[in-house]
Amino acid sequence: TFYDKHMKTGHGDFKYHPEYFIFSVDTADGVGRDYSVCNIYKLAPLPMPFLIKHRTAIHSEYEVMGLVQVATFRSNSINTDKFADIVQSLLFRVFNHELVRVVVELNHKGHKVLERLESHGEYWPGLIVHSKHTIGAKFWSPGIILNSGQKKLEYCDQFKYLMSLDRIIPTEFHTVQELGSFGKVGNGTYRSQTGNDDLAVSSVNTIAFFESPQFYELCGDAYNNIEDKEYMRMVDSEIFEYNRVRENADRKINMMYLNELNQTTN
Repeated sequence: TFYDKHMKTGHGDFKYHPEYFIFSVDTADGVGRDYSVCNIYKLAPLPMPFLIKHRTAIHSEYEVMGLVQVATFRSNSINTDKFADIVQSLLFRVFNHELVRVVVELNHKGHKVLERLESHGEYWPGLIVHSKHTIGAKFWSPGIILNSGQKKLEYCDQFKYLMSLDRIIPTEFHTVQELGSFGKVGNGTYRSQTGNDDLAVSSVNTIAFFESPQFYELCGDAYNNIEDKEYMRMVDSEIFEYNRVRENADRKINMMYLNELNQTTN
């Protein structure tokens, strides 16, 4: 992919330590129809060509970071309990759980995954991406609940926006295929136009991470630990300094216009 090409050539190898991952989990019944999905994205500094392309929209180190899809697990033949076991094994045996945050959609049996993770001896609440489960909620709770069509529409619209800025980058074939047929239907909601959309929906649900307190914690740490000094120099000169010069020029133009208005007499 274009992302992989620039990961290996050009400005830097994009290494940082530690490396963080986001699991986006969506459950199904395992009866041969919808898929249970664990969609895995890596939090990564974006390649310089991506940043330059969108530099007028980048104003902080948080916007230098994006999510790049690195792996998926999906099945429509295992039940929710078995799927919960697999997610727990991925989190605590395959990955370093301290460097992973998990988005769990609770709408359809997602609580079983959450309960399985909570039962592990090394579980701690910060592993789960928190959200506000209702419109009027004052507190953040584990998992996400898409309890209204409006919330799903908001997630889909934000996902489209971040995709347009290359801050969410799907790379797996089936995910890209599903997203290509994922859109609004007659009643105004989003779903697949052709078939399954579990990989697409779990990708959309990563928006919960961008809205969560964990986003600022992980992005700040990852950005501060980028090892490529040339990449960091170019981020400052080609992105942040560019925007500082542009914004100062705009400010001067606005002040000149204001002065002209103040000096105009009727």
